[in-house]
Parts: sequence; C-alpha cells; structure tokens
Amino acid sequence: MPVPVQTTPSTCTIEPPPLEPGPPPRQSWPWLPTANGYTGALFSFAPPGSGDPPDTGAQISALWDHAIASPTAETVARDLLRSLVVGVRIDGVGTWLDTVPVEAATLEPGTGIAVLTQRVPTSSSSVLIHTRIAAPIQPGAQRDLLITIEAIPPGDAPVELQLWTTADARPAGEQAAVGSDGTSGGAGEQVVLGAGALQERQGLDLIRHTFLGDPTWRAAPGDPRDLLTSGADLAGELASGDDVRVTLQWDLGAISGPASVGLVLSWTDGDPDALAERVSAWIDDRAPAQLLEAERSAWDAWHAPEHLPDGLTEGEEAVARAASATLRMAQLQDGPLAGALLGTLVPGPGDRAARRAHVSTRDAAFGGVALARIGQLEAARRVIDGLLATTSGTFAAALGLEGYGVPLSHADGDGLEASTSASCPGGGDAGIDASLDHLGWFLWSWAEVVDADPSHPWVTSSRAAVRAAALDPLVALISPGDGDLPPDGGFWSRRWADCPPEGSQPYSTSAIAAAKGIERSAEALLRLDVLPQGERALRVLFVPTDGGGPLRLDPGPAGGVCPVLLSSPDEACEGCDGLDALVVELWNQQLSSPTSATAAATLDALLRGLAVGPGPGIRGNDDADDPLGPARHADLWESVTADLRMALALHHAGRTDDAEVLLAWITGIAQANAGLIPEALSDGIYQAADDEDGFNPGADDGAEVQGAVPLAGLGAGAYLLALDALRR
Repeated sequence: MPVPVQTTPSTCTIEPPPLEPGPPPRQSWPWLPTANGYTGALFSFAPPGSGDPPDTGAQISALWDHAIASPTAETVARDLLRSLVVGVRIDGVGTWLDTVPVEAATLEPGTGIAVLTQRVPTSSSSVLIHTRIAAPIQPGAQRDLLITIEAIPPGDAPVELQLWTTADARPAGEQAAVGSDGTSGGAGEQVVLGAGALQERQGLDLIRHTFLGDPTWRAAPGDPRDLLTSGADLAGELASGDDVRVTLQWDLGAISGPASVGLVLSWTDGDPDALAERVSAWIDDRAPAQLLEAERSAWDAWHAPEHLPDGLTEGEEAVARAASATLRMAQLQDGPLAGALLGTLVPGPGDRAARRAHVSTRDAAFGGVALARIGQLEAARRVIDGLLATTSGTFAAALGLEGYGVPLSHADGDGLEASTSASCPGGGDAGIDASLDHLGWFLWSWAEVVDADPSHPWVTSSRAAVRAAALDPLVALISPGDGDLPPDGGFWSRRWADCPPEGSQPYSTSAIAAAKGIERSAEALLRLDVLPQGERALRVLFVPTDGGGPLRLDPGPAGGVCPVLLSSPDEACEGCDGLDALVVELWNQQLSSPTSATAAATLDALLRGLAVGPGPGIRGNDDADDPLGPARHADLWESVTADLRMALALHHAGRTDDAEVLLAWITGIAQANAGLIPEALSDGIYQAADDEDGFNPGADDGAEVQGAVPLAGLGAGAYLLALDALRR
C-alpha cells in the first residue's frame, strides 16, 4: 500500500524537551496469579490488616473453576476457595503464616510458579519457608492447583518441625452447578476420605484434596486455627456440613536440612471417579519436589522454540520471558475457544479484571503477533483458530454488518459474542461496545503468523475462513466513495449508542486498523483487488478538520501549521477532547512516514496532553477530561499499552532516547511486580476506585499498578513487540 505523502503545508518545528525517567519502581500489586488455560488462582500477600475489608496476610485467596470470567452467557466463573493458609510448628511453637511478614513475593523466572518467602523466628534463629503454587502446564494436569511448602532450617542444629495447611474451600463457589434436571443435587459440604485424598462435595461440584506425603487431617466445620497455636494435634476428624475446613498436619520430626510437603486441589462438576483416576495418573506417586521440577521442565519446554532479540538487558530478558509465560497461561486449553487468549489470567480481583478475563479479538491479535515474532508459531496459530471458532454476528443488525466471524466486543467461554452493559449519564442504555478495529487487527495477526512460516499447511486451510470472517465484512464496510467507515467504539471500546462523549464515532484507530489489516493480508488471502479499499480508508486520516476529517491544523510555534491527528473528526470542535494515544499505530504500522510534520506534531501533542506523572508515561486518551461524560476512572490512569506503543512510535520517529526512557519505565514497573505487565498505573490523585486492589488504601502515591494484572494478550504482546522493534 502506498504511504500517503504529507500534503498539508507546514513549517511546524517541534523541539520537545526530553522525557525524564520516573521514580524508582516499587511493588504495588499484592497478588500473584497463576493459570494454565483451564483454571487460575491467586496468592495474596497484602500486609495483615490492610485493604477494605482488612486483608488477612499471606494466603492463597482464590481458585476458579474456569479461567474465563463467563463460562457461558448465563454463568460466571466461581471462586472455589475463600482461603488456604500455611502454618508451622517449630519446636512446639505454632504460627500461621498469614501473621508473618512476606520477605519476597514473585513468580519464578519465566514460569507460572508463584512463590512467597517468609521467615519464621525460632528461639535462637529462624526457619525459611517457601510456599509455591502453580496451575500446572505439565501433561496430565487440568483444573488443578499444585501447592508445595518447603522448610529450610538454619542448619546449625535440628528443629522439630510440623507443617500445616487449612483450606476454607467452597466446592460450589457462590452458586452450585446446576444439573440437566434444573437442580443442584443437594446442599452442604459432604466430606469423604479416599486413598490419599479428601473429597468435599456440594451438589454437582467436587473439590479433591490430594495429599503429597502422609499428613493427619481434620475436615469439619469450625475454625481449626487454635489447634496449631495451642499445641494440639489433628486426630482424623471427619464431619460433613456447612463451611467445612480441611486442615492437614505433616509431622516431619527433627530436621536439619530442607524438607517439603504439599497437596493438589482439583475440581470437577462431573464424575468424581474419573477425576481421581486422572489426578492419580498425573501425580504418579511423585514427591512435591519432583512435581515442582516437572513443572519447571514443562516451562523450559515451552520456552525452547523462542528466539528473543539479541542485546536485551538482564531486566528486559526477564520481563520478556515473563511476558511469554503470561501468554501461555492466558491461552485457553479447552472449550469452544481453545487456543484463544484471555485478556487477563484470572477473573479477579476487582471488577475491571473480571471484565478483562474474556476473549477480545484485539487483545488476542496483539498477543498472537508477539507469539509469532518470538517463534511460538504453533501457539500463534492456535490463537487464530480460537478466534475463528467463536460464534459471532450477535450485533449484525445493530452494526448493519452481516457475516462477520470474529468478536467485535468479546466472547464468553461458550464461544458466543457478547457485550458488557453500561448506562449513559442520567440512565439510559449506553448500547453495545462493539469496535470495528477488531477486524483489522485480526487480519494483521493472521498475516504475521503466515509470514513466519508461509509454507505451513495451516495457511491454506485457514485462508477461506479468514476471508469470510474478517476481510470480506471489513471491505464491505468501507465507503467506496470517500473511504469512511461507519461510526464505532474505537480502540478504547466506546459505546455504540449516542451517549456523549462515549458515543460511537468514526474513530481514527479503526481506519488505521482497517488499512493495515487489508494491506497486510490481501496478498496471502489472494485478494489483491481489495487494496484500493484499504487505501481509501487510510486517506480519510489526512483530511483536515475543516473538510470533515480528523487532522487538526494547530498554529506552529514558528508560524505555519502543525497537523495533529485526532481520535475522530467528531472531536475536532473547540474545547472537545480529541487526543487518542493509539493513533500512533499509523506510524507503528508503517502506513505513513514517522518523520513527517504530522507525526512530529501528533507525538508532541500526545506526550504533552496525556502526561500523567510521576513517570514519563501517558494516558490512553483525554476523554476523562470532558465534564459532560460518564466518568471512566480508568481513563485517568496511565495506560501501559499506550506507553509501549508510544515507545515504538518515538523509536520510528528518531526520538530513540525518549523511546528508551518509556521502555525502561515499563520494564522497571514489571520487574518490581513479578514480571507482570499491568493494564494501568495510577495517576497519584486519590479516588475511591484506587482501593479496588486493596493496596495502600486511602492513598495514591502515583504509578501504582491498577486494572487487570497482567494485561495478557495486549500488555504482554505489546511489551514483546516493543522489544522486537527497539532491539532487533
């Protein structure tokens, strides 16, 4: 596709000040996620007494029956675990670890193995405790959570050691699974002891506690915590009823070297015998340390085909491997959407995280391109296949678009396209949040995967489906005359209804995605005839606002004009908010010269107008500044996606020092937070929504991790693509 020539007369001279590095990054996210495409869990390590309601310190605080937030349009993923807390008794003195400070909390490098390190004082020294959890990716594991506890005594003298766990599981979550007859099959938790395991059942739901080692147990209602601290021992009590807690006690005797115990939590709403058989075959009588090593080996196997750019710093390589691991954990392994990427790893904590734990075409497309770029081609192909497997077209009538085949909002676990609900100010339905850019990004992703291995049979087998699902519908949307696309929700998924300022508009980001998707895929799809449609969509972006386009002509500092690309021609009016950080995709996707006057003026306007502080990053848009609009608190936050895509644009524009500042900023934030790429960073102005994460309640010191953590397909993908551009 020809790159449009800068036709707007301009003597614009931009001499922006250099971006300044931010303050030292810090850990500001008190959870560690683990997921495997079947299930997900969270380690919480907020200090005891923090948050609202007060957190209870180090614990496993959630385990979901499904990784996706909505297994069907009518159901939500259920949290099966209120808490699991580890305890120790050293030389007769018992301590629950949710009362002990956390020394370190992270993910083992390049894996989904979360580890908390704590030190329990003794009369003369201390015992180091490493608690690890993993939703295993090794063969044989599915909806399981591996938990290992390693105790390391000081070594100068043996200590008498017991390790304990107490799990407050809820087999039915907040609502029991419903059978085909419309009933839940019973109430209360029924506890059964089997070979090497305890089973809790409520209705159709069953949680299996498989012992690794030979513990004594107590499974009964009531709080068992006083037993550990009072010096009592468990006696094998079993009692069914409401609010059963399963407590395990491993007697390790006098030890002077490292010792490990563990358990596996598994869930099913099907055949308990089949679950027991599968879990037993997977564990295969292996000790906790052996299962942990097998999990590390599975992660080594995942990374084996990767080829990261040369010359990465130590921090960049660590975050890159963590980003790759995030994409693996986010890839669904069963159901209609198998292969597709979730927007985040687990359905919580917080409302925003729950909304991101579904399949978004755009998010998955960025993740798929990143996988292809680092050599994970089989996983990248599965991303495309998962998106093509969705049942889309839900909004065909509203959009006037028949026959599209990938979600324009998101898809639930049953594969059906869906939309989140919202209201306009004063009430009224805000409509669907469909965005047409999903089609363009999907085509871009497919073409990138094709180019990585153009002779693979998958290219031919997927071609017809890709044409029908995305190319043909997109081409039909572009006006054959002026190249306009219909109004939509844009990159930030604004509502379809007329609900200013979040109503549908002809967004620049949708035109950019359309042009890139067509340009990138037309040849591989054997449809070179559609290239003129992509060119028409692109030309719209270079129409000045007085001609109905999105290009605002600002007075230049030395006379002349500085052309600034706005989010939409509808936001070109005086006093309107018109800045959208993701218009930088025009230059990132090589659709226009990154050294043009438009590029220089737009980048400068975005960096000035969307600056957040205390770091060098920016917001995604300026819509939160509009007093007429329904406030979206997230629009006030720094967007990590915007930061990473801006880093690419600055690099292409020759502002390499500024690009490095942004990349180093996000690398540092991720390193401080277990390698995870967050959705957002706080702006330093406290609002109640800042407390959703439970960290630093009642205050906002700025640059605190917010939103979905990690932002899986989009965030991890954007980081890997930034490294690919700046380091290859």
